[in-house]
Amino acid sequence: MPTVSDYASLKQAILDYTHRNALTPYIDYFIQAAQGEITNDIFSENFGKGVRFMEAVYQSHLIDGNGNVPVPSDWLAPKDFTLTGPGGVYDLEFRDTQWIYERYPSRSPQGIPAYIALDVSQGYPTLAKSLTLAAGSGQKIFDVSFLDAVLLATLDGAVLIPAADYSIAGNSLALIHGAEAGQNLYVQSVSSAGQSLAITATAGQDTFGISSLTGVVIFAVLDGAMLVPGVDYSIASGTLTLSVSASAGQTLYVVSGVSSDYIVTGTASGQTAFDVIGLQGKKILFAALDGSVLFPEDYTLSGNVLTLVDGVEAGQVLYVQAEDSPDSTSDVFIFGPYPDSSYSVQGAYYSQAPVLSASQTTNWMVTKAPSMLLACCMRQVGKFLKDVAMVEGWTQLYQDALAKLIQRDVASRFGEAPLTIRVA
Repeated sequence: MPTVSDYASLKQAILDYTHRNALTPYIDYFIQAAQGEITNDIFSENFGKGVRFMEAVYQSHLIDGNGNVPVPSDWLAPKDFTLTGPGGVYDLEFRDTQWIYERYPSRSPQGIPAYIALDVSQGYPTLAKSLTLAAGSGQKIFDVSFLDAVLLATLDGAVLIPAADYSIAGNSLALIHGAEAGQNLYVQSVSSAGQSLAITATAGQDTFGISSLTGVVIFAVLDGAMLVPGVDYSIASGTLTLSVSASAGQTLYVVSGVSSDYIVTGTASGQTAFDVIGLQGKKILFAALDGSVLFPEDYTLSGNVLTLVDGVEAGQVLYVQAEDSPDSTSDVFIFGPYPDSSYSVQGAYYSQAPVLSASQTTNWMVTKAPSMLLACCMRQVGKFLKDVAMVEGWTQLYQDALAKLIQRDVASRFGEAPLTIRVA
């Protein structure tokens, strides 16, 4: 007996029930409309909630420098979210976006977030993921499982060189030489790994061939000190030229990637705030002051302004490196009060089922509720054909199947036993 279990069998069932092969070009429209109607009706008939087949896990995300975390592309509605921070785990309550902006108008650190809302990013620069880890005496192994691809690692501000200073295997970064107690290891993430090149300089050498690298140069380091593009070096025709010649035995370390943008600015005495509007829509990878890479704890990012915790001396050079951020204008979650520390967000949400097609052959609707989906598709066909009797007949079948789906879902969560009140 024929059954509906995927896109192909659903498509065939629609043609079999209608006896109209001429409808073939329109079937994808019927399916898309049916899925949208089912999604809306589930929330309408289930007191604003989805069913368990729609639930998805929101993996832990660190709140970025703009006080945001990303919204999943298949987002429909929240189920439950929590916040993890220095003081423990806290429940988050979803509120209207405008309510948060009116109640917490200051978008600067205020306290532990209690509320969350969905908003649209303004395209401000954001901070890429990173880790700062305090080392124990002689410690060599550090867990970097939180990060994507590692862009750079520094120890107390000095850039380390892969293979020479450290190695990465699985989720662990291993230093070649153990750290001293109290030293800080800073590991910066990047969206995708690039290429790197380490060259040992000869006395007075100022030109280095880097044509083996593909993409664009993201940064260059000389013996642990971050070099500033346009100030400390230039690149032309596959050659990197230093402004000041290297000494014998120094190591030039160059990393390339798919995208790069940066800002270099001079400083005034005591200056703390710097305009980084030129990096709008980008992810800031790191900031360096006079060759020393800053820890994320050394600065904050709010809107288009990067603020150093400590003021600088006159004449120092601040170098801020960024990469393209494809999700810079996508929806984001905002919080109230504005986060006052490092927090991560995790939870569960109701997700949008992918629309069935020749390339997306299954989703929960066709595998868990095929009769309901078929009935709703046939409703769409009836509307298309302007067949009132057909619409009415399939509507009843659809509504019955929808009600049973919701009843089964409620029963699976709370059980089917009658309510019992114990009397003391």
